[in-house]
Amino acid sequence: MKSKGTSLKKLVILMDIALLTMLLLSAVYFIYTIRTARQDLEERMAESIESRLNEIDTILLDLNGYLVNTLHNSVSVDNLLAAPDLHPQNVAARKLSDDFRIKAAGLNLPVSFYFICLKNASEFHVFDSSDSAYPVGMEAIRLIRSQDAEVVVSNQWHYLSCLGTDLIMKTYRYRTCMFCCWIPLDSLFSAIEKDVLSDKGRITYLNAESLEPIGSAAFLQDTAGRYSYNQKLRHTNLRVQISDSLPLNLRNLIIPGLIVLALTSSVFILSCYTLFYFRRHIEQPIRSMRELIAAYSTHGIPSRQTGVREINDTLGALSGMQKELESIRIDMYEERLKHTRTELQFYQLQIKPHFFVNCFSIIYAMAQKKNFTGIQQLCLKLSSYVRFHFLNSFDLIPLRQELAHLNDYLDIQNIRHHTHSRIHETIDEDLLDAMIPPMLLITFVENSVKYSQLENEDIEIELDVSSGTDNGETTLHLELSDNGIGIDPSMAEKINQDEMIVDQRGEHVGISNVRHRLSLLYGTTYLLHVFPCRSHPGTTVEIMIPLRKEPIDEYPADR
Repeated sequence: MKSKGTSLKKLVILMDIALLTMLLLSAVYFIYTIRTARQDLEERMAESIESRLNEIDTILLDLNGYLVNTLHNSVSVDNLLAAPDLHPQNVAARKLSDDFRIKAAGLNLPVSFYFICLKNASEFHVFDSSDSAYPVGMEAIRLIRSQDAEVVVSNQWHYLSCLGTDLIMKTYRYRTCMFCCWIPLDSLFSAIEKDVLSDKGRITYLNAESLEPIGSAAFLQDTAGRYSYNQKLRHTNLRVQISDSLPLNLRNLIIPGLIVLALTSSVFILSCYTLFYFRRHIEQPIRSMRELIAAYSTHGIPSRQTGVREINDTLGALSGMQKELESIRIDMYEERLKHTRTELQFYQLQIKPHFFVNCFSIIYAMAQKKNFTGIQQLCLKLSSYVRFHFLNSFDLIPLRQELAHLNDYLDIQNIRHHTHSRIHETIDEDLLDAMIPPMLLITFVENSVKYSQLENEDIEIELDVSSGTDNGETTLHLELSDNGIGIDPSMAEKINQDEMIVDQRGEHVGISNVRHRLSLLYGTTYLLHVFPCRSHPGTTVEIMIPLRKEPIDEYPADR
């Protein structure tokens, strides 16, 4: 029988659909706005670049006309050709030079001119006023004279490089005269660089036919994610590639921002309404349901209906669970105790093979060296060690037995490395019968030997055992220190924060297992702390557990 009420599932689905629709619409509108703003920027930049290129075309076309008109119609050129001696030639040359300077001043550009008359071997030049104009101009004249430069008489301007300066040159010949004019490309395109491009903008010159980059910055630009404009420069053999980043104008995003603000406000209002609805129709019924569950064991669950159908169904189902939960509680407790014992045995067994494999490696190495006496001694120590594990597989053991096995382990290492490593014990006599978990200290002694990096040198280990009190309970304190290189502080911090430290080969698992066993045996009433020694190089391990002198029968439930 279905309960009456509004379905929570339907409410959540409708709310999710509405929110998702608004978010999708906002995303689409934002993308459209940003794309439109970028297109507007590209169009404005293209218009600005085309306007500046048209101005450059006008300048080059005007210079073309000036060069042609000077050669064909200038009276000074005719006088220069007809001059009988040097004086009339100089007068005509000075008149032409004055005309060149006036023309350059009218263009407001660093334009240079060079004129040569082969008939009477007269030549003169007019350079712009920049510092580099003279050496660059003389190098250009040298190239023209030696015919090393590509001097082409046509209607096009050609590229020429002089002393690292990129020039664009035009040459005309008429009768026995040759008239040359050149302009630095940087000056010609300076208006684009200053007025159109940003600091990240760049201009690259390309050969119009091969499309290969030329000039002092002869490399192709990476235009990925940038605006790029590629156009052949009229009246020249050059193409220009102009690229720049396009910063979006934030003013174009005011309207989208207002729309997003409106959508966000709508979502906020809807969220507030949803919170109010959930508080009234979900939180309060759930609180009532929690009170009913707390009293179910003695009074049962009375029939009470709320405004949400799912909660009504839950209350109806809980009314028939009292007897099942009573039996399940007992089964779960027994299963939990069984699982705890099994987990403890697993971690004990996980620790034991770690030492046995090392012992077999030692025996193999000694057999290769034919050290049979050492093998006999090692086998006696190993048999004692194995016997201990099989006789004490689960219960707690006295501290004196753990100490005996620590000495057995160091004896095995001394046989292997021909050393005299030992343990200095500071222990009260009455604490030797204190019960501790098996394999509690051997893990840290193994680490002292493994990570000491003292090859064929004695390892000194100090063990200080005492008793104390913590929160009114008698405790056993064990402090183990070595003379090794000391643990890395970051590794010690990870160990103390109970972070699992296991590498790809399965190493560093011992300390984690010890901590887990202590947690299973003592719950939260234990302490395991690892830190570098304060007085000398080495590592110190501090352990505190409840002091017991008889085995424990049960394990703490609070883990």
